[in-house]
Amino acid sequence: KVVMQVKGDTSVLSIAAASILAKVTRDRLMRQLAVDYPLWSLDTNKGYPCHWHRTALQGYGPSAIHRRSWAFMDNFVPWSGVPRIDRFDAPTLF
Repeated sequence: KVVMQVKGDTSVLSIAAASILAKVTRDRLMRQLAVDYPLWSLDTNKGYPCHWHRTALQGYGPSAIHRRSWAFMDNFVPWSGVPRIDRFDAPTLF
């Protein structure tokens, strides 16, 4: 049985550990991708929507690796007309 537990990382140690591993891995990948996508400073913002990253997105638009699931991304011309997928509607492993 699979159970979705909101904020599970605050009460289940294995979820917390998996969350940390996922974030560290993602941050490492963003630093590597920053070499190929220097305009967005992924080495410092790791792809999260901070002020500087949003400013770069407004100036350069999104790259092929940008997430489409964040609502603020809907207004970028290259993705206009492409529906955003909410994370709970996205395919899962289970």
